[in-house]
Amino acid sequence: MSKAIKQILVIGAVIAISMVFVIQFRPGTNVDVSGGPRCAFEISGDCVPHTDFVAAYRLAAPNVEPEVLKQWRLREIVVEGLIERWLLVEDAKRLGLTVSDDDVTHYLIKGLARFSLPASQEEDFTYRLARATGGQIAPPPQGPARRMRVTDPKTDEFDYDRYKRWVGRMSNKTLKDFREFQRAELLAARMRGLVRTRVRVSEKEAFAVFARNNEKAVVDHLKLERAFYRDHVIDRSDDVVSQWRGEHEKEVDEAWNSRKESYLPECRKARHILIRIDGANANEEEAKKKARDRIGELRARIAGGESFAAVAREASEDQNTASKGGELGCFAAGKLAKPNTAR
Repeated sequence: MSKAIKQILVIGAVIAISMVFVIQFRPGTNVDVSGGPRCAFEISGDCVPHTDFVAAYRLAAPNVEPEVLKQWRLREIVVEGLIERWLLVEDAKRLGLTVSDDDVTHYLIKGLARFSLPASQEEDFTYRLARATGGQIAPPPQGPARRMRVTDPKTDEFDYDRYKRWVGRMSNKTLKDFREFQRAELLAARMRGLVRTRVRVSEKEAFAVFARNNEKAVVDHLKLERAFYRDHVIDRSDDVVSQWRGEHEKEVDEAWNSRKESYLPECRKARHILIRIDGANANEEEAKKKARDRIGELRARIAGGESFAAVAREASEDQNTASKGGELGCFAAGKLAKPNTAR
């Protein structure tokens, strides 16, 4: 049976469960004066904390422009995913299904933080987020989940201190609350899997999958890109380049003389660390202050002796430069904005 039919069955199961419950959205109510969580919504009197919404929203959309998220209706989709998760967890309790502490730990150590999307949009929206975030979102069956930067870059092993910092920064939850958040996500995922495994696949559909996975194509011709050989085949070491220049000195000098006017006399290499303002926070000034405070923390670490590149790799929210230690490349004098050229 096709994935579309399986999705319909999952949706049908969720709707059947939800017939029993009453869902109330109360975005500004149920505030605990002692500083407790505010409800994102209530189902049959059960409060789903606003912190769950914030955590799911941040996990789903790292480094995506707010205008794009608005076009995608991400807020509504995250809420729908949380409602579906709550309904599935309640039915799991009825069936006696649970997720052990070892299961939660094993999943987190793999560097994954799961969040729920509605079954009707899970596959399509997960791949859309994965493309928009440069692969930071893991698709099913691992996800939908955010890939966490929680390994030591030297040993590639799980680093508990990095994990603590990541959870505090990205989810705004305590470590205990974040584990329970992930436990609920894993339990809901197990319920979705249970619904799907009950589906029988016809011979026709099974053969279609077999043919798609095993069919072969005969190549009539092959195009070889010059850039591939330039980047992966040709030896461009200093010794080889120097030798080639000596053998083609006249050609090099002619090429330089014809182009030297296009080069400026100075070139500065720049790195940066990008911290984005939290689009899920309705208080813009508070969001800006949190971003400034985060920048201050990173500045202090660098001033304390940590490598700028190492801090950028761990903390920068620029998906294009974080893996390169925040490196922006080489800029001619006068081509950078004043804040970047002041030092």
